[in-house]
Amino acid sequence: MVNTCKQGFKKLGNVCVSKKKFRDKTTTGFDTALTFYSLFGFLAIVLIWLFAFDITEWAIPVLMVSAGIAFLYDGNIRRILADRKIESNEIAGFVTVVIGALAIIVGILSIPLFEIQSATLIVVTGIIALISIVTIVIQRWII
Repeated sequence: MVNTCKQGFKKLGNVCVSKKKFRDKTTTGFDTALTFYSLFGFLAIVLIWLFAFDITEWAIPVLMVSAGIAFLYDGNIRRILADRKIESNEIAGFVTVVIGALAIIVGILSIPLFEIQSATLIVVTGIIALISIVTIVIQRWII
């Protein structure tokens, strides 16, 4: 089948359709992190409802660790570690990796077993949560 459409168009059956309509929405790390966190929230509700077992104190550590992993995934940590140098066009990826590592550290320190209560820890948790929300909005609706 020969593509008789103009450049920038794709043949769909007998019709030529703009390729812009077929923009790929690939899965990002935040999609996976939100899915995991949603499943954790659902599990928390079910455990409270059926067994009167409360795991909501683990919500912030799970959110921070999953957001940290998502930041590491989106920042492409493998490429940064393999190059061992940072070019000017890779600064955003490096900052994303640093935020991801910070989020994982905050998530580990927020585990109820450690019971670390610090104003700095709470502020960093809020900042990382806001950065995560802005990143999700930009990736889903703007880009």
